[in-house]
Amino acid sequence: MTGVRFMIFPDGITKEDVIGRSQVSKLVNTDVAHAAKTAHSIKHPWYRCQSLAMVAEYSSEKHKVNILLEALEVAKEQSDINRIVTVSSWPMKHLAKVRPDIAKGNIKSLVDLANEEPHTLRRSHALSSLAWSVSESTEHLSLIIPSLVTALLSGYGWRIDRIIRSSLQLVQGVQPESVAALIAHHSDNSKKRRLENEFNSNKI
Repeated sequence: MTGVRFMIFPDGITKEDVIGRSQVSKLVNTDVAHAAKTAHSIKHPWYRCQSLAMVAEYSSEKHKVNILLEALEVAKEQSDINRIVTVSSWPMKHLAKVRPDIAKGNIKSLVDLANEEPHTLRRSHALSSLAWSVSESTEHLSLIIPSLVTALLSGYGWRIDRIIRSSLQLVQGVQPESVAALIAHHSDNSKKRRLENEFNSNKI
């Protein structure tokens, strides 16, 4: 039919899940209680986790941590390791700031889980997402970067190259001795040569 848009939602995601998250993003600024109710009504854990993370950001200090921990538990309702770790980066971004001590234990658990992912690209992607969520904390990054470096050095292809490029600054901050190895592992192309020039010029 002309004018009708068809959308395909994979992995059990429904239109209602997507709409629910959108509603939460609009409500949190003005009515956090309504936003929380909407977030809890979302069925798919990916979208419910993200929505609860948004609610927590605008919640009072009294409730913030509990909502963030709830969001992390919701992420675990998924069966795919990559999805669990990747979406956990939403609440972890805030938890690392408000309760770094609690975040530390949860980060360790997520890294251990990510290390069980056999697919190197999916493992690298998950660990990269987690690393960026706590990029302001060297202490937290140090829990993730060793596993991220191992995953990247075990993978190949343009997607691995892309994660290498986006992760170098994070690696430089906590494990600088691995930067050269990551650059060397990158596919031989103009982007690699640019990285080599930046590294040799101390720009990384």
